[in-house]
Amino acid sequence: KQGKEFTALVVDDVKENREVLTKMLQAQGAEVKVVSSGIEALESLKEHIPNAAYLDIAMPEMDGLELLSQIRALPKKPDRFICVTASVLAVDKKSYLDQGFDEVIGKPITLEILRQSLLNSFSNHFEEVSKETPSPSAQPLQLPNEVRCKLQKAAENYASSELMRLIDSIERSTGSNENTIRMKELARSGRMDELI
Repeated sequence: KQGKEFTALVVDDVKENREVLTKMLQAQGAEVKVVSSGIEALESLKEHIPNAAYLDIAMPEMDGLELLSQIRALPKKPDRFICVTASVLAVDKKSYLDQGFDEVIGKPITLEILRQSLLNSFSNHFEEVSKETPSPSAQPLQLPNEVRCKLQKAAENYASSELMRLIDSIERSTGSNENTIRMKELARSGRMDELI
C-alpha cells in the first residue's frame, strides 16, 4: 500500500528486464521513468530526481558502476541507489556496496523481495499490508499439472494477460468460485508472488 508519492528510475539495456521491474514497481503504486542506457539516465535526471534509481550493472557503453559515480557527482541525486544484477555472490555484493550502492538486488527479481526492499528503505512511502487469508470455505483447486505449470510460468514472467487467459480457461471448466475470483484479484493487483 502506498503512502506518499514515490518515484523511481529504472535503467537497463534489456527491454524484458525493464518491463518486468517497471510493472512490479507500478503494482506498488510507484511512478516509474524507464531508460535503456546510462546516457539516457543522466539526461532524465536533468528533468526529474526520483526517490530511487535501479541500475543494471552489465550495460554497454556505460555500466552501472560508472553511471553510479556520475550520478553521485551531481548536485541533486536520488535518495537511494539499488544495484540490479545477475551476480549476487557475496564478494560481488560487498564490492557493489563498497563502491556506493545502497542495496543489491539479484535477478530475477521477485515481487516479494521488491516489496520488502521498498518497505525497509521507504517506510514513509509504503505501508505494510497484511496478506489476506482465503475464506475457510475456499477449497484448493485441483488443477492438471500442465495447467498449474503454465500458471506458475506466467506468474514468474509477470505475464498478466496470459494469467487472466488461463484463469478464464479454469473458470470455464470448474465454474467461478472463491479460488478463481481470488486468483483474478491477485493477477490484477500485480501480486504475482502470491499466485505461485
